[in-house]
Amino acid sequence: MALNGVISGRRMRMRRAFFYATAGWGKSTWAGSWPNPIAICSEKGMDDIGCARLEPKTWDEFQRHLLSIGSEDHDYKTLVIDTADWVEMILHQAICQKYSKETLSDFDWGQGNAKAAKAWQWIVGTIQDTLDRKDMGCVVLAHARLEKFTSPEGPSYDRWVPDLADGTKGTPGARSLLIEWADEVFFGKYKEYSAQVDTKGKSGRAIGVGSGDRVVFTSERPNHIAKRHIEMPDELTFPAVNGFAVYQSYWPRGQQQQQAGASVVAGDIHGIVTDGHSKKKEVA
Repeated sequence: MALNGVISGRRMRMRRAFFYATAGWGKSTWAGSWPNPIAICSEKGMDDIGCARLEPKTWDEFQRHLLSIGSEDHDYKTLVIDTADWVEMILHQAICQKYSKETLSDFDWGQGNAKAAKAWQWIVGTIQDTLDRKDMGCVVLAHARLEKFTSPEGPSYDRWVPDLADGTKGTPGARSLLIEWADEVFFGKYKEYSAQVDTKGKSGRAIGVGSGDRVVFTSERPNHIAKRHIEMPDELTFPAVNGFAVYQSYWPRGQQQQQAGASVVAGDIHGIVTDGHSKKKEVA
């Protein structure tokens, strides 16, 4: 006898991506190429893209906008947070202002970090509730920074990480929560190489050179954080326009789902995507 409610096979759905990149990579442009996006943003990069957007100035306004996307009627298919480090900044400002502190470190016993972690749990939970209610995908953007990593197996070294707090003393920070929540965590940077400068016939110092290609890393390496839940290359080149199509080409599709004894075909969830817009695919 089959258990009631058992689901088998791949389920086609919009993805939850956490994307961080070096300055000028084109994070907002990539997010804007997703199907019918609505962005909660602080940066003016969306002005040039023309993406539908909300521009809160305070933590209270951010909360109201996020709740409204989950509760009001609309046809948007992608929620974009641009950027998570800006959200963290206004959140920390609000906490410090409420308790008359200069920084979170002025709180006793890590209470400031605990309050921030609780707020981020609310953010992630509210985003997920919105995606479930509205059948949406999500892109959370962040800037990248270099951080000293202390390896338990050898010397310390620098690696690229999202420019967010990682938590302290067992309290998860925004970075940890978003990495755990996301289906994919991508790191974007420009392709670069090192070359030796020839000085009077002798090899001199090394310099960095690049081709201008935008590359995305999809799995973790010593010099960056990344992860993925689907099969795709460790390194991808994204075009300047409609990079979403490259990502979507690796999504699982065309599998059978079994739910409560019934067979359901999982097709391409939002049809064929062209220039960042979705066209719903009719299923006979």
